[in-house]
Amino acid sequence: MKDLWTLRKTEAPGFGWFNSVDIWKGQSVAFERIAWLNIHGVPLHLSGNEIFDSVGRCFGKVIHTSQR
Repeated sequence: MKDLWTLRKTEAPGFGWFNSVDIWKGQSVAFERIAWLNIHGVPLHLSGNEIFDSVGRCFGKVIHTSQR
């Protein structure tokens, strides 16, 4: 298996996406990502902020509630 330096020198796919690549040594890593959800197919009689926020909570924490 190639080490990270060899992979980086050969420009393996994906290495251009990162500023740095470090070997993981078991330390905990904070992980947080913000995403925008587009929700389609909700029946009109269920189309409300509460429903959209409920769907959003299925994917994680809702940080900005729906506004229609």
